Amino acid sequence: MKRKKEPGKVAVQKLTPDECIDHALSHCLERKSVVAEKQLLTEAYKRGFTSCSPEQIQKAYQNRTDLVHGKLDAGHFITTKEAIAEENQLIKSCIESKGRYKPLNDNYQYKNESLNFEQRKAITHALNSTDGIIAIEGGAGTGKTTLMSEVKTGIEESGRKIFAFAPSSEASRGVLRGEGYHEADTLASLLINKQLQEQTKGHVLWVDEAGMVGNKTMNQLMELAKQNNNRIVLTGDTKQHASVERGDAFRNIQDKGGIKAIRVNEVVRQQNAKAYKTAMEHISKGAFEKGYEQLDKAGSIREIQDKDQRVKEIALEYLQGISERKGKGFKEVLVVAPTHKEGEMVTDQIRETLRGAGRIGKEDQQLTRLKNLNLTEAERQDAIHYQAGQIVEFNQNIKGFKAGEKLHMTGKDEKGNILVQNNQVQAVLPISEAANFQVYAKQEAAFTTGDKIRITKNGKATNGTKLNNGQMYNITGFDKTGNIQLSNGTTLNKDFGHFAHGYAVTSNASQGKTVDKVIVAQSSYSYGASTKEQFYVSVSRGREAVSIYTDNKQDLQNIVCNRSSERISAQSVADQSQAAEHKIREQAVLVNRLQSLKESYATWRHNVASFSRRAVDRLVNNVNKQAANTPKPDFTQSQKPVITQSNGTQRATPKR
Repeated sequence: MKRKKEPGKVAVQKLTPDECIDHALSHCLERKSVVAEKQLLTEAYKRGFTSCSPEQIQKAYQNRTDLVHGKLDAGHFITTKEAIAEENQLIKSCIESKGRYKPLNDNYQYKNESLNFEQRKAITHALNSTDGIIAIEGGAGTGKTTLMSEVKTGIEESGRKIFAFAPSSEASRGVLRGEGYHEADTLASLLINKQLQEQTKGHVLWVDEAGMVGNKTMNQLMELAKQNNNRIVLTGDTKQHASVERGDAFRNIQDKGGIKAIRVNEVVRQQNAKAYKTAMEHISKGAFEKGYEQLDKAGSIREIQDKDQRVKEIALEYLQGISERKGKGFKEVLVVAPTHKEGEMVTDQIRETLRGAGRIGKEDQQLTRLKNLNLTEAERQDAIHYQAGQIVEFNQNIKGFKAGEKLHMTGKDEKGNILVQNNQVQAVLPISEAANFQVYAKQEAAFTTGDKIRITKNGKATNGTKLNNGQMYNITGFDKTGNIQLSNGTTLNKDFGHFAHGYAVTSNASQGKTVDKVIVAQSSYSYGASTKEQFYVSVSRGREAVSIYTDNKQDLQNIVCNRSSERISAQSVADQSQAAEHKIREQAVLVNRLQSLKESYATWRHNVASFSRRAVDRLVNNVNKQAANTPKPDFTQSQKPVITQSNGTQRATPKR
C-alpha cells in the first residue's frame, strides 16, 4: 500500500555517492584549481548526510578515474583534468606569443624626467618587447600607473592606441578613469561587448591589477587578442590578493608560461614618510619580518588588549585624521579590517564618535541592505541552501526573468522547488540557471545625514547615473520618500539594497585604493583571515601614515610574516602526480625484473638439480654396468701356506 505524503512536507532529494562527490568538486574548485583531499571528502560527506554513508562516498571516491592526485609538502591534493587544461591553454598561448611581434616603439625618448631607474627600465621593457604578452610586476605604491602613462605615450607615437581595463569596476571606472584613462572599463565588459572588441582591434590592451584575473578569464582575453591581433600589457602584483575566480593567471604566466616580467620595487607612494616607505619596500620584496619590525619601531603598531578601548582609540584617530586640512579640503582616511565582524565593531564606534562630535546626524533612518551570501554556483544549484526571506537577484536576462529583478524567496513546494515572488506573482526559481543570479540576505542598517556610504554592486541612481561597486559617497540627506541623497548630487533609491557603511572595508575591497592615512584594525577577531597578502594590501594604502591596532603584537607578527594565501596550481599537482606515476612505473619495472630474476634463478636451480640427478643416475648406471661385465676374482686356496723364516722374520709362502 502506497503511503500518502504528509501535507506540507517537502520531498528530500536522495543523492548517489558520485553525485555528492560531483557537488563537492564543483563547490571546492570554483574559486581555486586545487583542493585538499580532506576538504573535498568533508564537503561530500556534508552533502550526502541524508543520502548515503561516508563509507559509500569513500568507496565511490576511490573508484573515480577523473581525478588527479598529488602529494605535496602540505598534504594530499586533488585537481581535475579540466583545471589542468585551463592552465595548459594559458601556457600554450604564452609560448605561442613569444618573439612573434615587432617592438611597440624601440626608439622612444622619455618625456617624464621624474621617472626613477626601475620605472624607466619597465617602460623600455614594454616598448621593446617582441612578445605578444608583456608583464610588469610592481609592489603597492611603486608607480605602475605613472609608468604606464609613459608607455601609453610611446604606443601612441607609433600610431597605435592603448585601451585600459581592470577586473573590477572600482579599479577601472574609478581608479583608472581618475588617472586620465577616461574610457577605462572592466575586463568583463571587453569580453562580452562586441562593439568594444571591434573598437580595440589591432591595438594594445592594458590590464591593470592583473593579479586578480583568473585562468578562465585570462584564457578568454588571450583568445580574443589572438583573433583581433592585439598586444597585451599586464601590470599587477602576485604578492597582493589573487582572483576570486580559480587560478592565479598572472603568476602562472610567469612561472609556467615563460613570460619574463620586469619588477618595480622602489616605492613612490610614501615619498614623504621615510620610515613608512622603508617598511613597504621591505614587504614588497618579501622581507615581512623586517617590514613589520620597521613599522613597530616607527610606532605604527599599537597593542591594546581591551576591545572597547581599542575601537575607541581607532575611532578617535579616524576623527582626528578627517579633521586635518589638505588644501581646500580635508584628509582622506580609511579603516581596513580583515573581517566584516571587526569592521562592523569599528564602524559602530566611529559612528558614535562622529555623532558625539556633531559630524553626522542625530536621527537614524532604518534601511534594508542586501548582504551577498557568496554562495558558489554549486551551492546555488542546491535547494538546501535556500531559506524563506532571502532575496534572489538576476544579473542576466533569462526566460521569465529580467536582469536586475529582485525576487523574494517564499518557501519550497512539495517537490522541493524554490518558490520566489515579485509583484504578487509566484514562480519556481530555475536553479539550473544559477550562473545568472546571486542570493542575498536582508539586513537592517542605520544611516543618517553625514554618513559615509559605500556601493557594493554596480547600479544606477534614480536619474540614471552609473554607480560603481566600491565607490564611496557622503549622505547629504533623505527625500520625502526616504531615498538617499548622495554627495555627487544624485539620489539612490532606498530599495537599491547594495550599499554599506563606508568607514571600514576589507583588504580585498581596499586593494587599488590610495588615501592619506590608513588605519588597520587587526586583532585576534581577524586572525583567521590574516595572511601576508592581506597585511601587505592593508598597510600599503596610505600616502602619509599607517596605524595598526591589535591586541597582541607578537601573535600578529607570527601570522602575517609566515602565513600565505598563495594557491597551489593544478600543474603542480599534475607534475607531482606524473612524478609519482613515473616512480611507480620505475618500481614496477624493478619488481618485474626482480620477479624475472627470481623465476630465472628458480629455473636454473631446477635445471641444475635435474642435470645433477641425471649425471648421478648415469654414473650409477655406468658403475652398475661395469660391475656386471667384470668377472669376480677367485680367492680359493688349494694348498695350505708354508711358514718360512728369513732374517728372523717369519713369512708365509704358499706351496707351488
